[in-house]
Amino acid sequence: MRTKIPPLPKVVAAMAVATALLLSLSGTAQVSYFTSFDGCAASTCGIWTMSGGFSPNITAAAGTGYTPCNTASARSNIYSSAPTCTLRNTTSLGTSLGSSTTISFIYKCVNYSSGSATAANSGTIIVEWSNNGTTYNTITSFNNASSTSCLTAGPFSFTPSPGPLFIRIRGQWITGDFWLVLDNINILETPLPCAGPLSPGNTQSTANPVCSGSSFTLSMSTPPTGAGLNYQWQSSPDGMAWSNISGATNATHTTSQTTATWYQCVVTCTADMSTGTSTPLQVTMASFLSCYCIPVYSTGSGFGDYINSVVLNGSGSNVINNVTGP
Repeated sequence: MRTKIPPLPKVVAAMAVATALLLSLSGTAQVSYFTSFDGCAASTCGIWTMSGGFSPNITAAAGTGYTPCNTASARSNIYSSAPTCTLRNTTSLGTSLGSSTTISFIYKCVNYSSGSATAANSGTIIVEWSNNGTTYNTITSFNNASSTSCLTAGPFSFTPSPGPLFIRIRGQWITGDFWLVLDNINILETPLPCAGPLSPGNTQSTANPVCSGSSFTLSMSTPPTGAGLNYQWQSSPDGMAWSNISGATNATHTTSQTTATWYQCVVTCTADMSTGTSTPLQVTMASFLSCYCIPVYSTGSGFGDYINSVVLNGSGSNVINNVTGP
């Protein structure tokens, strides 16, 4: 009979768990998520928790027969008296568009005492999704293969309903006494195709007015979403005659200018060839009084520092020297 080990303190390291990329545009999103559980050392780590079975944990620490797939892994020992375990996220992984999504991960089943490969078909792994973290839908289920190395499972395809996305991976004992080890969970949603009409909204700039030669970034207030969008930024001296800006083919564009210029972005959906143009914006020039350089200090910027040379450019440059004091 096993002696249960008290759970380790909850550890949520800054580098622990996941990189979760939630891409939000105009109230929609696309799920793109990966975690390798690096930095975890407790049964609950960040948004993930491992429960059920015997000695559930998400950890790098080796145990009786257990070693992680990589730096750290989720694990639990399942056998006849503790036949099920569950790995799940307690906070949404992102907001699904309701389009085709894939999940993959790595796993192994190794004997509790020896760490040797568990026989094939000793347990079943069930992968599920949910919009609320309570009611789950099955993505797939399969019996384990026999290996001491972690094997790739998936990618498995599913189409969740639009909204928050939760994932649950369950282990179900059939025979034997083994660790179920899980790691490298990767979830990727395919964007829905774009469709017209397209309404890019207003052209926006991170600065306006701007200093001559200073960089600023242009964007759209309501950028269209979906797969198959092409972008072309244009400029105009008067807001009427427009020219394509070479290489400016992303949703945002960083540039600089020496004279006041108008900007707009033409967005094209290749799925139906619909187009939309952002409302033009004139980026004006700031007064020279607002545009100055920040000097490089040799000894600091406190009392006693002084400007010892000023060059006035023009017809016949003049140099003013002041080397005797502030």
